[in-house]
Amino acid sequence: MKEDQEKTEIKEGPSWKNTGRFETWEKADKKRQALMKEWKEKKNSHMQVKVKKLSSYFVVKTRVDPTPKKTVGPKKNKRKSHT
Repeated sequence: MKEDQEKTEIKEGPSWKNTGRFETWEKADKKRQALMKEWKEKKNSHMQVKVKKLSSYFVVKTRVDPTPKKTVGPKKNKRKSHT
């Protein structure tokens, strides 16, 4: 790696929140599928969900999608009017 290259700063996204703890993968996956279905019905597509295995159980985690959202707003007129 060259010294001249700039280091890119990695920004962390929003934190994951625990939604539930389950003893088996199947139960955790059912919860994950239920959340995804609920969000799809509510048109809440900006959410993410995952199942993480810990030492003796599985955890379902959710968060808001960290990808930037395009905002559609009124266009600004950058021209100066000459009077």
